[in-house]
Amino acid sequence: MGRWTRNAQWVIVGILPLFLGLAIFKLAHYRTDRDRIMADQAAWFLVEYQTILNCLQAQALFAFNESVNQEDVLAEVHAAWHAPDQVRRNQHRDRLQAFMAPTFVNLQAAGFRQFHFHFPDASSFLRLHRPERFGDSLAEVRATVVAVNRDHTAIIGFEEGRIFNAYRNVFPLSFAGEHIGSVEISFSLLGIRSTLEHLIGGRHQLIMSGNVVQNKVFSEEQSNYEAWPWSDSYVLDSESSHPSLFSDRTAVKDQDKLRRQIEAGLESGQDFGIPLRLESRSFILQFTAIRNFTGRQFAFWVFLHESPPLEDLRVHVIFTTT
Repeated sequence: MGRWTRNAQWVIVGILPLFLGLAIFKLAHYRTDRDRIMADQAAWFLVEYQTILNCLQAQALFAFNESVNQEDVLAEVHAAWHAPDQVRRNQHRDRLQAFMAPTFVNLQAAGFRQFHFHFPDASSFLRLHRPERFGDSLAEVRATVVAVNRDHTAIIGFEEGRIFNAYRNVFPLSFAGEHIGSVEISFSLLGIRSTLEHLIGGRHQLIMSGNVVQNKVFSEEQSNYEAWPWSDSYVLDSESSHPSLFSDRTAVKDQDKLRRQIEAGLESGQDFGIPLRLESRSFILQFTAIRNFTGRQFAFWVFLHESPPLEDLRVHVIFTTT
């Protein structure tokens, strides 16, 4: 009996490392497959996201060519820029607003959010979306406006603003060979979110650096943002975002762990994803870094979606290890 016990012990000692090695191998293999699935699904999201942006940018260019880059509009901006006094400039502003109001209504129906004329010195001439606000300098807060009026070349890209954040389409304006300013036709992030939710489902949010919002946005416009429960460093663009990532936050079993994972990813300033189990299903919480015109990361597009490939992998691992 003693010999059998000793032999069994030796067998266990011999087999245990094999089982341990197999378990380590399977875990490494699982993590490799999981990371591949997450990378594939992140790439799929970026394709859908960029396709929507390209379509909206084409609409902005069409609107510019058909409605703005016309002699009567340009003549009004030219006259305002050379107006001898503020009274005359205000008259030109009022005329331009009345003339462009129907165009702005059509742009809003198509999902655009901002329609903004600027002078060559990067000062605001007319915000169709906030006509009562004009005359303020954008030189310190809108790099796209400064660059377009410096280089006389159109710029398209995401940029923070004094009122809204948006994908900017900023075009130079000229009249009779003279550069007279620029115009911005920017589309709504809510429109992007709605289109994404319709095409690929899931829940979408835009989170912004709290410091950027604090330093750039007009104080009376900061109500457009609210605290984001998963980070102290970022705030939620409430108008453009789904109000809650999770239908029930209690479904997240270890909220402290998730918050630590999110904070670490946000600090990196790079794209990242976190696999989650919610209500006995596999999900991916995907963060896509958004950079402004100068290349600085200041926001993330957050996308929570169910992942059947991750669920299939999980089931496969369970069945092959039991």
